Amino acid sequence: MGGPGVRRRGTAFVLLLVLACLIPLAGRDSGECLPAAPVEVRPDAEWTRRFAAFGNDNTRTDDWTGADGTWSVRLPGGRTLWIFADTFLGTVAGPPNRNGEVSHWRSPGRAPLIRNSALLQEPDGAFTMVRGTRADGAPDSWIRHPEVPGTAYWPMSAVVEPEYPGARTDVLRVFAVQVAPPEGRHVFGVLVRGAVATFALDDLSRPIAFTEFPAPPPPDGRWTNQVFYGSQVLVEGEYVYIYGGTGNSLAGGQSAYLARALRGAADRHAKWHYWSGRAASGADMWSDRPDRARPILPWTGSSGVSPGYSVMRTGSTYLLFTMDPTVYAGSVSRIASYWSCLPTGPWHGPTELYRPPEVRRGSSAYSYFPVAHPTVAVGEGELLLSYDVNADFADVHHDVGLYRPRFLRVRIPSGR
Repeated sequence: MGGPGVRRRGTAFVLLLVLACLIPLAGRDSGECLPAAPVEVRPDAEWTRRFAAFGNDNTRTDDWTGADGTWSVRLPGGRTLWIFADTFLGTVAGPPNRNGEVSHWRSPGRAPLIRNSALLQEPDGAFTMVRGTRADGAPDSWIRHPEVPGTAYWPMSAVVEPEYPGARTDVLRVFAVQVAPPEGRHVFGVLVRGAVATFALDDLSRPIAFTEFPAPPPPDGRWTNQVFYGSQVLVEGEYVYIYGGTGNSLAGGQSAYLARALRGAADRHAKWHYWSGRAASGADMWSDRPDRARPILPWTGSSGVSPGYSVMRTGSTYLLFTMDPTVYAGSVSRIASYWSCLPTGPWHGPTELYRPPEVRRGSSAYSYFPVAHPTVAVGEGELLLSYDVNADFADVHHDVGLYRPRFLRVRIPSGR
């Protein structure tokens, strides 16, 4: 999310980080669970290679060669949809690049950029790109405003749910955020409002419905603290939990927020309820007023999240993955995790998880958007986690591998 940035890449070093389990707490939150700290993290070269191989393949010259914002959703029939934000198309040349380096590369002048796309993965592993097409036949963004051409959206998480509460037909909802051109310190753009695109499961080419939300009210009167929802979606019983954050914040980190809707109503903003705090009894409180929302994980300098954080459940324990915004350069240099016994928190952490080797002194590369993919099968007791890498505009063309997802295997002790 956000176009490529601006400096130079050096050789990446492989890093294997082994973490010790957290010491079990004497007391537990309301809810029975155990701490679920990851105990081992290692690069998953095979999953990283799959996307690199597709991006380097020039069988088609109008499809995916690299993107960021890597979310996934499981579809019926064993299919997986991988969802991306800013996406480069075109052709990729083999090494050496124009600098004489051993990298696949592309010509900036021949690399169209669309604002979002998807890759549909079949059960046999084969990818097919999903995108839009303009009236003149040129490639276009997959998610776009049906009536206002040129409006840019960055998609986020997605969920399969009933078309409406109680419906027998399921649909795919993809959460997105409208982004305006860069302004001041918002070098990648200013977030405007959320949206949900609804797709029939047998036709992902275009939405059957498109819902834009009102511009969110800032919880404290400052527009930089507006809350945008859709970073992660969890289905829990009769509810869909929709995580968000203070997307335009310039504070160095973001506060995490949570809304929920009945299954089948995730696209109906007026039907949402927002976490508004915890009663003296310990019970979660929910309000139908977005201005009464309270952060489930506030940005304090010693806690908080980064853009594109994700949440998953293992056993009865919840894990939250984020770039660590609590240390200098943490939000571009290391991945951290929190755990909780409830989807609303309280959250324990952050615990350092992994330092992406692409981010090093003298390189323009930075990392972001650690996203869990719990529906993608990997080893027993393991989780697939992705993160994105970006760099200066020239560098992501001299080495197309920079602007593509990286994958990790995270081993987690089973929760209770």
